[in-house]
Amino acid sequence: MTLAAFTLTFFNSLKVAEIGKPGSDRFAGIGAFNLVRKSMFDQTEGFSWLRMEVVDDLGLGLMLHRVGAKSCLLVGTDEIGLTWYSSLADMVRGLEKNFFGVAAHYRYSKLFTSVVLLWLLSLGWGIAFLPQQVPLVWGLGIATYPSYVTLVKVKSRQNAESLSPTAVWYIRFIVKCFEISEISCVC
Repeated sequence: MTLAAFTLTFFNSLKVAEIGKPGSDRFAGIGAFNLVRKSMFDQTEGFSWLRMEVVDDLGLGLMLHRVGAKSCLLVGTDEIGLTWYSSLADMVRGLEKNFFGVAAHYRYSKLFTSVVLLWLLSLGWGIAFLPQQVPLVWGLGIATYPSYVTLVKVKSRQNAESLSPTAVWYIRFIVKCFEISEISCVC
C-alpha cells in the first residue's frame, strides 16, 4: 500500500500521460528497470554524467530524451517482479534521498502535500487492525474516495483527455484499496 502511494505521487509528478507523445518534453527513468538501445545510449554523455546523482534513473531518461530516443513508461505489475526493500524501514531509508527532489520538486508545499497524502493512504493498514475494523476501514475508504475522484478529474483536465492513462491507474488503485480493505475486514 505504501509503495502504491509512493507510485501514485511519483507518476503524478512526472505527468506520465505525456511521456512518448510527439513534441512532449516529458521523460522518465525507473531504477527498477530501464530497457535502453545501446545505439541511443552511445549518443549520450554516458554514465560519468550521472555519477553520484540522487535521481540517476531519471537522469538516464533525460539523457536519452535529449538525444531523441523514443520513450514510454509501462506498468508491468503482473508481468515482472522486483523486491526493492524487505521492510517498511528499509523502504523509508531507501526513498528518503529521492523523495524531496522527485515527488516535491524541491518545494516544501509539495513535500507537505505528498507526505500527508502518503500518510493518509498508508493509514488504512493501521486502521484495519483496530478493534472496530469495519466501520473505520469503510469510513476511511468513503472519506478518501472524493480525493481520488478529484485527482482523476484534475489529471484528466491537465492531459486534455476524458479518461487519461493516469486516471485509469488511479481508478485501478482505488479498486485495489477497497479490495484490500475488504480482505482485511474478513481476516
